[in-house]
Amino acid sequence: AYIHCDGEMIIGYDDKRLVVIESEDKECDLRSVLLKHMKYAPADLSRFVGYDVALYFDINESYNLANSSDKEELEDEIDEVDISEYFSENATVVTGLSFDQGSLSYSANVAGVSEDVSRLFKEANGQGLSRLTPSPIALLNVGVNGEAFAELANIAIDTAMKSMGGSSNEFSIYKNVALGVITSISGDLLFALTDADGTISEDALGDKRILFTSADALFAAEVTDDYIMKNIDTYAGNFLTKQKSGYSIEAFGNRLTIAQEENLFYVGVNNDGSIKKESAADQEWFNNVIGSYLFAMVDFDRLFKSGYGRTALKVILNNINNPTDIDNAKRLISSIDRTYITLSGKDDTMRGELMIVTRNKSKNSLHNIVELYYDIAFN
Repeated sequence: AYIHCDGEMIIGYDDKRLVVIESEDKECDLRSVLLKHMKYAPADLSRFVGYDVALYFDINESYNLANSSDKEELEDEIDEVDISEYFSENATVVTGLSFDQGSLSYSANVAGVSEDVSRLFKEANGQGLSRLTPSPIALLNVGVNGEAFAELANIAIDTAMKSMGGSSNEFSIYKNVALGVITSISGDLLFALTDADGTISEDALGDKRILFTSADALFAAEVTDDYIMKNIDTYAGNFLTKQKSGYSIEAFGNRLTIAQEENLFYVGVNNDGSIKKESAADQEWFNNVIGSYLFAMVDFDRLFKSGYGRTALKVILNNINNPTDIDNAKRLISSIDRTYITLSGKDDTMRGELMIVTRNKSKNSLHNIVELYYDIAFN
């Protein structure tokens, strides 16, 4: 074995492994520690399978190391977080990148997630997606345990109110209604945008903003009872038009539909919430929704073909002065097809993944990235 010590770090290696220990020990008393590490059995690398580039962290050790090094600088700025509420003592994470043909993925696999975290979620069933048109611009679907979220929200609200000197009776009424709404949700929570149009508005100072003029959107939630509809009837019923299964209202050229069918509550903007013959549930990515804790998708092609997307892109490009930078921005935007975010879990493990799908499906994504970088940097 070879050992080198220069007062700042100790490096040792043999024909099986390399060990590096950072140390300010000028006397190099850590030689024995190094030798001990070099006698360890080879690590289990099975958790790195499927990654092209990966890192492993012991969550508690990493947190303690980061906290100790920054403690003097940050102790007056932030409160120390007790991560034992979120992770077990032996919690670990493997995170890394995978370059595939036509896609790039960044994922993190966490082992040792606490029950307080995992109980917030339920496995999704994608029930609301049958009420969307086949090609939504963007959507977010979360499997929610409403009771667990309500408990968390109640603690957060009470803590905030105490720091502000207490709350009024009126506030307590609204808080209880809000917590009741959260508690009644059990299962999928869906936010989706399937079409959007917009226009540019300029104020007196010349600042430009992009305003929605119309949209096709849907919010849906699996519920255990009719608590939400009853409260809408109580607090807003007089301002809405009664329909067969709910309410509607028209404003600024858009129609809002509020209804509940069996255990599904929904609010649609220019979407009546009816089950579609051809829907988002027929898409290839639908199976990734089933069983997930969270699934999100943005279709950049559909986004920038919508009226709102075209307007937004025009504003973005108009704010770029250099013609070369405009070309580079167009090249970057046109290289991305869509993006997916997925969170899933079982017992005390969770896996999160961000996948970027490129327009060029015939080449490995790393090749596409290098090619794009070369075009931007040298052309």
